[in-house]
Amino acid sequence: MVGEHDSDVQAISELLRPMAKQLANFEMPLYIKAVSIDALKKIKEPYETIYDLVFYEFVDVASPDR
Repeated sequence: MVGEHDSDVQAISELLRPMAKQLANFEMPLYIKAVSIDALKKIKEPYETIYDLVFYEFVDVASPDR
């Protein structure tokens, strides 16, 4: 998920976190991540892979690991 501002991402996280277990624990694991456009604009150096970008910049909203 992408929000325009950091506050949007925080609001998304607060809204979905109470339902995280129900959202993420299916037969096929679902990972819900969120990031703001503001956070992406602040990145100075590009990441080598999309996985690095997601790991370091995105907020973990729901995952089966929690």
